Amino acid sequence: MYGYNDIGIKVFQNGNEKNTGVVKYKTTMYHGLGGPSHTTPVKENFNYDVSTGLFKGYAVFIMYDTAAFWAADYDYNSEFGVDSAVFPLEFNSLSQILVWDNTFTQRVYILTLLSSLSPVSGLNELKVMLHETSGFQVYNELPNAEMFIRPQLISTGQGSDNNANPVYLGEGIYKGTVNFTMPGEWYVYDSVKYNGTVITKSPPPKFKFTIN
Repeated sequence: MYGYNDIGIKVFQNGNEKNTGVVKYKTTMYHGLGGPSHTTPVKENFNYDVSTGLFKGYAVFIMYDTAAFWAADYDYNSEFGVDSAVFPLEFNSLSQILVWDNTFTQRVYILTLLSSLSPVSGLNELKVMLHETSGFQVYNELPNAEMFIRPQLISTGQGSDNNANPVYLGEGIYKGTVNFTMPGEWYVYDSVKYNGTVITKSPPPKFKFTIN
C-alpha cells in the first residue's frame, strides 16, 4: 500500500524452501511504457527471520498514481531471481509521507510516518523513518539526525506539553511521543538537523492529524 510496508518473502528452488542467504528487492514505478521511472526506499538486504519463516524487510511506496504501474525485481543470493514482476498498489488514506529538497545539500529528503497512523487524544507514539536521495533511484537511511517536533492545534494555534522528540533507534527509524491535548485537527511540525546542518525548510514539514 501507499506508505510504509513491512514485507516478508518466501523463496523456493525446485520445491525446496530456502532459509539462508539474502533477498534483494527493488521496486520501480513506471509512468507509462517508455516513460520516466523512479524507485522507492526499500531495505537493502532482506535477511531470513527464523521467528516468521520469511526474508524480512520493508518498502516505502512514495507515490500512488492510477495512471502508472509498479514492478519489482527479486534476487536470491545472485543465484536466481524474478525480473519486473508487475504488482498492484492500493491507496492508504492514513499514510503520510513528507518530501522536500535542500539546495544546499543537493539532496531530497523523505520523512515517512510509521506510527501512530490513527492517534487519539493524549500521549501517542510518533515513529518515523528518514531517507535521502539525489535522483529518486537510490535511497539512504539517515542515522543519528536530531528531530524537534512541535504540535499545533490548527484552530487556535496552541501547542502542547509532555512531547518527546524522536530519537534514533536504528535502520533509519526514530521514535518519540506527541501529546494531543484535545480533539480537533493538529499539525505536527518536525525540524530536522543532520550532520550539524538544519535540512528542513522554514516552516518545517508537518504531518496532519484529526483527533476525535
